[in-house]
Amino acid sequence: MPALIVVGVIGLIVGIFFLAKHLEKKRTEAVHAWAEQNGFTADPGWGEFHATLEPFKLFNQGHSRKLRNLIRATRGDDQIAICDYQYTTGSGKHQHTHMQTVCTVRSGRAALPHFFARRQVALFDFLGKVFGGQDINFDEDPEFSKAYVLQTQDNEGELRRLFNEQTRSVFTRLAPKGVQVEGVGGTLVFHFGRRLGPERFGELVDDALAVRQVLR
Repeated sequence: MPALIVVGVIGLIVGIFFLAKHLEKKRTEAVHAWAEQNGFTADPGWGEFHATLEPFKLFNQGHSRKLRNLIRATRGDDQIAICDYQYTTGSGKHQHTHMQTVCTVRSGRAALPHFFARRQVALFDFLGKVFGGQDINFDEDPEFSKAYVLQTQDNEGELRRLFNEQTRSVFTRLAPKGVQVEGVGGTLVFHFGRRLGPERFGELVDDALAVRQVLR
């Protein structure tokens, strides 16, 4: 019986591994099909692309980082890329793999001061403020300030100028989707904090471009 249990466990692990491989293959096929229908091109050179994103917060978290299913397109002056990205935090029983579909927009328009905006988590962020964590608020816009934690490594005054009423309005409209956005220089990194089906890629791109449009 112990031997049968061991064989069964090994068989289960092998089955899960091959099922995961199969599902990833089907996803890649679906992503490429969407790309072909929407003017995007699959790009196997994800390693070089990944290296260009190292300055961004998302791509410096956790370990076992993986980037897959990179597709690219050009819309006017904007170079757009979509990819699946994942990383793992913790280890053993406490490890957790975070997956998200990311849209990046590289633009020749005015360079952005650094900023990072994410959905506010009430208790966690209250404790962060107690211990000195940065969160830039706007007294004239409590709805935006309640929805987002906004941070910068650069000049806060420049960021406040960038986040004018129009910009804050767009971010507030997107808040229910749980968007996370980081910008610096000519690049914007945008995602919803989870992996998306290809049927939502158009929505992801439209929202990322709406944000980039008002950041000027």
